[in-house]
Amino acid sequence: MRRLLHILCLICLPLSIQAEVIGYGTCGKYGDNVTWVLEDDTLTLSGSGAMQDYNSYLGYNDVPWHDFRERIAEVRIAYGITSIAEGMCYGCEKLQKIDIPNSVVEIGRAAFMYCVGFTAVEIPNSVTKIGMSAFCRCTKLKSVVIPSCVVSIGGSAFARCKELSSIQLPNGLTEIGPSTFTECECLTTITIPEGVTKIGALAFQDCTQLLSVELPSSVKEIGMNAFKGCTNVMDLFCYAVYPPDNDGYLFRVYHTDPIYTILHVPAQSVDDYAAIDPWNKFQDILPIADVAIQDPNSSSKFYYSCNEETKTASVTSGPAKYTDDCVIPKTIRYNGDVYKVREITKYAFMGSKTLKSVTMSDNITEMGKYAFADCVSMTDITFSKYLTEIGDYTFSGCSSLGSVTIPDRVKTIGEGAFADCKNLQSVYLPHNLTTLSCWAFSGCSALKTIRINGTTCVIAENAFDGCVSLEHIYLSTAIVPEADEDAFANANYNATLHVPTEAVDAYKTTAPWCYFKHIVALSEQDDSPYLMTIQYTFNKETMTSTVTKVTTQNTDKAVIPATTEFEGETYRVTVIDMKAFFDNQNLVSIELPEGITEIGIQAFLECSSLTSFIVPNSVKEIKQSAFASCRAMTKCVFGSGVSNIESSVFVNDYDITDIYCLAEKVPSTNREAFFEYLYPRATVHVPAQSLDAYKTTDPWSNFSNIVAIAEGETDGIGPLRLPLNGERSDAIFNLQGQRIKTLQKGLNIVDGKKVWVR
Repeated sequence: MRRLLHILCLICLPLSIQAEVIGYGTCGKYGDNVTWVLEDDTLTLSGSGAMQDYNSYLGYNDVPWHDFRERIAEVRIAYGITSIAEGMCYGCEKLQKIDIPNSVVEIGRAAFMYCVGFTAVEIPNSVTKIGMSAFCRCTKLKSVVIPSCVVSIGGSAFARCKELSSIQLPNGLTEIGPSTFTECECLTTITIPEGVTKIGALAFQDCTQLLSVELPSSVKEIGMNAFKGCTNVMDLFCYAVYPPDNDGYLFRVYHTDPIYTILHVPAQSVDDYAAIDPWNKFQDILPIADVAIQDPNSSSKFYYSCNEETKTASVTSGPAKYTDDCVIPKTIRYNGDVYKVREITKYAFMGSKTLKSVTMSDNITEMGKYAFADCVSMTDITFSKYLTEIGDYTFSGCSSLGSVTIPDRVKTIGEGAFADCKNLQSVYLPHNLTTLSCWAFSGCSALKTIRINGTTCVIAENAFDGCVSLEHIYLSTAIVPEADEDAFANANYNATLHVPTEAVDAYKTTAPWCYFKHIVALSEQDDSPYLMTIQYTFNKETMTSTVTKVTTQNTDKAVIPATTEFEGETYRVTVIDMKAFFDNQNLVSIELPEGITEIGIQAFLECSSLTSFIVPNSVKEIKQSAFASCRAMTKCVFGSGVSNIESSVFVNDYDITDIYCLAEKVPSTNREAFFEYLYPRATVHVPAQSLDAYKTTDPWSNFSNIVAIAEGETDGIGPLRLPLNGERSDAIFNLQGQRIKTLQKGLNIVDGKKVWVR
């Protein structure tokens, strides 16, 4: 029994398995100040002070554990050791873990070269120097954080670390050696800290996934072919005021090669870079944005260039690409001032791979070429309704974009604007469009539906080249649009062309439309005419009428006739009633006839697309807030007959630059007719003989700029005069194509647009 219990006790005792000692010895600079022992697969270094360096000329064969390097999986370095020897772990292919203590100040040359097994390394804050080729060919190393105390990184230190995708360089760094990051094929961005003065030759050679590079203002010299083979770099930000020295080879193999990377430099230095080789080989040199602003109510951070004189801002590109859902604000505050965001500059969002959607404020009026090119994840774009042009290649390569509705005011779509938007399935082209440039929608292989709503649009060659999935094209115009014979080259001619009934034969005999095998008449549900409905009240005693409500659809222009008929009688139109045009936000142009005598309270309130207005000579009174919140208006002309202007005529009309008042006698004007922000900004134009009277009459006298109207100045802007019989100078046609003088009941064609009169 005792023997059995003894055996059981032995079984229950913990077993201690002693590691096998493979080798041991000294490796200190001063002999035994550092010792080593290799137990199984773990190399342990103990002691204090510097290690002995080994000989690269011998291939580091003199490293004491060289013969056992194939089994080393872990290295433990005791606190107190101050250096890691040259070639210490050269060729240790199974090494996966390294413990470097906070006493090490230097990592020697080729210390971990060809260590292809570990994925990350933590370098302590004590290290000041990383030697040449220290981590060269560590092919599985993915990320490195280099501490702030490091002031020197040797050449080829991280060369051919093919999986290195993230590296943080220290602020104390002064130089990046030759070939330091050569062939780091997964590196996508690099920010070089302020203080670096020199970047060595081939420093980033063949970093083929590098998309963006920032060079600090301290950089003075860049070595030969520093970025050779970095074929995907889209943006190079160089903050140096004076162009850094370079031997003429930067990205290129040959000295004369153009550079298509976008160069961003300080605004005051653009001309200097453009004049010096190799910087002048960059095809685009742009000023760096003045400021990056984070909207607290949005996840979007935008970079802006600000114009101090006009107090406007432009969204531009920055070191960080835009991501997720971006909403561009109407205004920003910078250095205590408010700036209107007016423009998206060329290349601003280009290559933002994770950008999902963009919503523009209606303050945006300009958008540069390539602005959104290659935003491959963007599925939705909401345009500003004040855009008049979409530039060359603006949305090219936006392969996730599903549908596009072009704003009504756009007149030009540039070359390749939507080229290779391979997921685009439907397109709406507005009636104001005059130019659809070559290759505009080429390569849109999923495009099924096109709606063309204008007569003046000229469609250039290859505009829809390669649209192989086309199913339907809807044209609302009986006047066949002009199109190049190859506008639909390589597209699907089996698609159905839907056109007005009266124009089917014309389309069937006009190239390239006649190439489509199916040309049919529009059905009622397909046809979307341009409607303008005018409601009136009538005064039988005076035989006059008042416009009480105007409703428009699919048009940006409204024309009020001089007369209207009711129950067989003709009535003169004399009054625009209170809120008659309220919230007609798509109207860009409104024409009133001579004979109107009064414009009512808030008559044109929130006609936010209205750019200018001409008040006829016959108008005597302009009532309160008549043009309030007409935010796009820049010019207003008051006719010669105006005698009374009430309060708040212009409110929130920030962009008005010119007010013409043709009345020789200064109108009786409410002191609050004009808000204070207009006084220093707008110019008032008045008859020369009345100049002094306006300058001395309140509130006109508050304007800083009151000038005399020059002879002939109003010829192009003077009040429109229409005969009282309703005849017009516009081109008006009935559905049979016959020219007529006045609008008829039903459907009319005016300036190529359908106008329905009820």
